[in-house]
Amino acid sequence: MKNVNRVIIAGTHSGCGKTLVTHALLECLKAQNLDVCAFKCGPDYLDTAFHRNLQNIDSYNLDSIFSSPEQLKSQLCNHSDKDISVIEGVMGYFDGVGESLSGSTYNISKIIDTPVILVVNARGMYQSVIPLVKGFMDYKESNIKGVILNRVSKSYYGNLKSLIEKEGIKVFGYIEEDESFNFESRYLGLITPLENKELKDKLLKLRESASNTLDLDAIINLASSASAIESSQKKTIKESKNLRVAIAKDRAFSFIYSENVDMLEENGCEIVYFSPMRDKELPPDIDALYLVGGYPELYLKELSSNKTMLDDVKNKIECGLPTIAECGGFLYLHKTLDNEKMANVIPYSANKTKTLQNFGYSTLQASSDGIIMDEGDIIKAHEYHTYVSSGKFGDIIVEKMRSKKKYEDVIHTKSLYAGFPHLYFPSNPSIVDHFIKAMINYRDTKKD
Repeated sequence: MKNVNRVIIAGTHSGCGKTLVTHALLECLKAQNLDVCAFKCGPDYLDTAFHRNLQNIDSYNLDSIFSSPEQLKSQLCNHSDKDISVIEGVMGYFDGVGESLSGSTYNISKIIDTPVILVVNARGMYQSVIPLVKGFMDYKESNIKGVILNRVSKSYYGNLKSLIEKEGIKVFGYIEEDESFNFESRYLGLITPLENKELKDKLLKLRESASNTLDLDAIINLASSASAIESSQKKTIKESKNLRVAIAKDRAFSFIYSENVDMLEENGCEIVYFSPMRDKELPPDIDALYLVGGYPELYLKELSSNKTMLDDVKNKIECGLPTIAECGGFLYLHKTLDNEKMANVIPYSANKTKTLQNFGYSTLQASSDGIIMDEGDIIKAHEYHTYVSSGKFGDIIVEKMRSKKKYEDVIHTKSLYAGFPHLYFPSNPSIVDHFIKAMINYRDTKKD
């Protein structure tokens, strides 16, 4: 059993302000010199990137589609060695995959037995907030312990708080109506933190305001009331295998699950980061390459003009360097991306569309043995992109969990995984075993 002080910040719907409230709360807790850890429900790597890169806070995912209940509890316990953990919800509180509650913030709250604060966008509302919140609290033994009101004025808040608490609903504070608090959005979600230097100024202003409008003592007390968690899976570090994995990391490539990096390190790999935009070639003496997702389409000129890097990536991969290339990394390996020359490992073009393509969870089934799994193996993945490839590949059968649509647009050979689906290693630990085996074979081949 482990005591983990924790609270979930959930929302009535996407866009209600739960991300804003989460950022505000994290900043306020840091200002009180508390050691804070953040989590994001679901497969979103953008919010965790914000927490890590902009707020300097460890941040991880909790996803009940990717992970079993025991894995969820272990992930929370293994990473919550802090004073308090703040867990941001996904979509609306009860919104899961399809008609089920699986993957919902509610589902996760029940598995990890965590108290919930509901964020309500109260702009244009007054007493109507009360039945809305009561409906959420009374539905399915919700775990909701109170509410934070978003986009309300100080003049309205006092009376509204009094009315809500007369109904037995705890109000943990509010966020003032202020357009300057809002974070710019883009077609794939929030902008990456590395792109906007003004964000830290926004966070400072948000913290100064929220420190006066959030009931921090009450929130901390609620988090400390969370029950102890029982988990049998503990993090262990294996001896070094003297394997070096190069991971892309810059403004164009930043979408990766922290847990994936952790699992490589826990299995004895050394991580070395590099920039496909700035560096002239890959790091020396590497045994594998991990091209993560991101926004390469925003930096086409920089990537295309770095010919020595493109040539080195192509040559190394064609010589058998074990490589995982997800989404943005997959695009980078094409001959062209939006008509700009790329690495040409994949002799096809990739181009932007106007809509999300194959969005959501999927399963991947291997048609033959390869770098991340054996023939017939099935693993889980997630897609979130607006691009299509002109290539057709038959190495893996992808099936969408919700629609059951099937397609085969993934490359899976003995040394290369390349496709739009993002992999979450904790959900599929055998990926790491296969990847390391490929690295060892590559290293042994180089010696010969």
